[in-house]
Amino acid sequence: MSPVFLFFAVFLQVSNVPPDSGKTCLAPYWGGILAGYSTDREVRQLYGDGVYFDSIGDCGSRFYTNPSKTVTMEVVLTNDCIVEEVEVRQGFHPPHQLAEGDQDKMVSDFLDHSHGLGNFYELMFGKTFTEVEETNGPPQHVDVDDGETRWIYESVCHCELSSGIAYRFKNGLVVAVEFWAESN
Repeated sequence: MSPVFLFFAVFLQVSNVPPDSGKTCLAPYWGGILAGYSTDREVRQLYGDGVYFDSIGDCGSRFYTNPSKTVTMEVVLTNDCIVEEVEVRQGFHPPHQLAEGDQDKMVSDFLDHSHGLGNFYELMFGKTFTEVEETNGPPQHVDVDDGETRWIYESVCHCELSSGIAYRFKNGLVVAVEFWAESN
């Protein structure tokens, strides 16, 4: 598919999504990983092996951090080792099961959150409710989980899969973003 065609197809779809619907036409994509399509093999090609656990997800999960340990990424794998969810979280959050000497295995030189998060990468960690709403409109659903407020946006232009983007706030500031696609 030509990049020009893809651009116009996305542009036309974005223009058809009502701005106050809590929905987006942007795919659950971040850092080269597209939830619902990317595979474990592709994730490892981009970020290295990271730390793998078979106890989370149908096909396991991988954890990564950048060299300065200012961001943590968790990739949850579903059937056939397809990416089901990517969570990018501010700070260093190793999984509880991680042995103390294995933290360095999480480090990936290629994990870079400086280009931003969410719709068109306009948002960064530390942004407020207002700034997220100005960029994305109001959320489709809001819940509270583990002391964090979670704003959920459904992706309506992502073929056949229930998918979306969720922003997690603590004390009114973005601390994490989730990109997800449910498996069939």
